[in-house]
Amino acid sequence: MTVPKIIKTFKTSDINSENAELPEKQEFHSKNKSANKIGTDYNFKRQTIWKLVLFYGTLHVLGWYGLYRACVYCHTVTVLYSIIVGVASQIGINMGAHRLYAHRSFKAKLPLRIALVILDTIAGMYTLYYWVRDHRQHHKYTDTDADPHNSSRGFFFSHVGWLMSKKHPAVREYGKTIDVHDLESDKAVMFQKRYVELEQKLLKLKKMIIFRLRSECRQPA
Repeated sequence: MTVPKIIKTFKTSDINSENAELPEKQEFHSKNKSANKIGTDYNFKRQTIWKLVLFYGTLHVLGWYGLYRACVYCHTVTVLYSIIVGVASQIGINMGAHRLYAHRSFKAKLPLRIALVILDTIAGMYTLYYWVRDHRQHHKYTDTDADPHNSSRGFFFSHVGWLMSKKHPAVREYGKTIDVHDLESDKAVMFQKRYVELEQKLLKLKKMIIFRLRSECRQPA
């Protein structure tokens, strides 16, 4: 069985080829030497972001309610459509963000990269750019305070808790050392980053306008 032309197995000799360059001195699969000096400060108290706790809590409650509705009321075609979209979005994360961009396990031409970025967007994981940066940082500083989802802080934190609390100062400091020049040279990745961030800014502006209008409506004439 031949490998389709759109995908090419990664080789060391391809490092300097277009859109296949591995960031220099980047270690994906082994802990960086400096990680041993960082460690984990178990006395550090993380600040909880309660609006995100409410958001993720509500999201999971609605998810279980949606599953109930799917089993009892939804048409079979709707259920199948939901499954297909779910699987497609996971392909965007696992094949796109994880294997292609974070670890550079294979090479992909522009059409496939665009498709994977679209699927990643459907998954609702913010931008592929930040997901990849955080994952590279996770591998470089595994199980230390510089690891965004430090498993030394427990199962819950490493899977969910890190999303609902402010970053450790070490995460911010060492995050600046992560090489992402290959992502910044990828048009598909930067297109998504640019417009997802614009969407977030527009949503914030919308909230500010609504809040302002409500405040004015409450004032006595």
